[in-house]
Amino acid sequence: MADTTREYNPNGICADCGGKGTDFRHWGDLIPSGEVLDLCAGCMEERSRYFGEHQTPKPVGKAV
Repeated sequence: MADTTREYNPNGICADCGGKGTDFRHWGDLIPSGEVLDLCAGCMEERSRYFGEHQTPKPVGKAV
């Protein structure tokens, strides 16, 4: 994905689950337009799954 960088940040806070430690920075189709999110690996995987099923980005910070 050209709209994703993999950059581990042990002090980063995941935009979805609020956990400490992020693995990705994403600004593409998996998130609402105009946003840039730092995400842990689990939440990034969940966003990919959600988008595949619904063809729309998962709301930020929402466990669905």
